[in-house]
Amino acid sequence: MLIKYIIFIFFMLEISTAWFSFAKGQNRNLVHAEGLIIYPDQDALPQDIYFYPLGKDSVLTLSEVISSKLSDTSAIAYQVYFQGIHWIQPDVLDRLLELKYVKGQTSLWMFPDKSVRLTIGIIIFDNTMALDPNNPYNDQKTKMILSIGNSEYNIQLQEAPREIGVAKYLETRTFGEQ
Repeated sequence: MLIKYIIFIFFMLEISTAWFSFAKGQNRNLVHAEGLIIYPDQDALPQDIYFYPLGKDSVLTLSEVISSKLSDTSAIAYQVYFQGIHWIQPDVLDRLLELKYVKGQTSLWMFPDKSVRLTIGIIIFDNTMALDPNNPYNDQKTKMILSIGNSEYNIQLQEAPREIGVAKYLETRTFGEQ
């Protein structure tokens, strides 16, 4: 069993390495973005997630991000198609499930039972085609109410702008205590 696991890990690393080599050879513009990831409270690969970029504040712990960043009513969480990552990173679900998370409740229809998980991760986006005028974009904003414990946050949501690009890979990050 251990040998099968080692072979599987080696296979996953080979796929990732091959894709990154391909992307470099094709002059793909890859952007690493750390952020808060909001996804359904299920042990399944979500089709879409909401991604709230952290920018320069990436040293914050998950609880610090929740208490400070989500209180910013001008901040925007972007809807990102996530399920396609599994074509490049077959172990993306395992990667997502190994991240520490906090549970919450939301008002958004996208989450059928209204339960969500919040975690911090690094998503690698390919924004090579970001300025393609044929790439449709919807900048309409909606709102979501997110409840975590006794706290409630109003979050603005919108489709991810072209400049972000297409999610291609999920990296994990170790952060401090929640």
